[in-house]
Amino acid sequence: MTGALFRTEDTSSMDSTEIFSFGAGPVRSGVGGALTGPQNVDPRQQLLAHRYLIHESAAWSERLQRWFFLPRRASHERYEEAADERRATNLLLSCPADFGSVAVRRAGPLDPTHGFSSFKFVPDTDDQVVLALKSEEVGGRIAAYITAFTLDGRVLMPEAKIGDVKFEGLEFI
Repeated sequence: MTGALFRTEDTSSMDSTEIFSFGAGPVRSGVGGALTGPQNVDPRQQLLAHRYLIHESAAWSERLQRWFFLPRRASHERYEEAADERRATNLLLSCPADFGSVAVRRAGPLDPTHGFSSFKFVPDTDDQVVLALKSEEVGGRIAAYITAFTLDGRVLMPEAKIGDVKFEGLEFI
């Protein structure tokens, strides 16, 4: 099992609450999670009760002083493994270090089976250009794709198939 444990203490909305996030939860893939301890549930949280984002790629831009996320999958519905194969995103999320706000953009056209698995900022572009890998896993079939786009979502290199393999990492050397 892989994952993380977050513990909050002495906050205005939760008292000593632990949030578990892990990959081997009550479903065979995706994410599982649990909250323990006393909680005051904000009505806005109820709006998200059966929605999810699955992230495999995130990066901090020192130059822009922002976090960037390319979620692999997203849904407004409860997680179901078979349906999840067709819930890929073309979302580009960014936020400042304090996570005080989140900007949402679309990066290229949406293919519901091609989800982001990794990305890096292209060197010497002032962190304005992204090279991204996408993975497809449908019915036991796998494939990898590559694309490039700007932070405003303009496609510089349309998605191209690499092969019937799965790549989950990307580095410039």
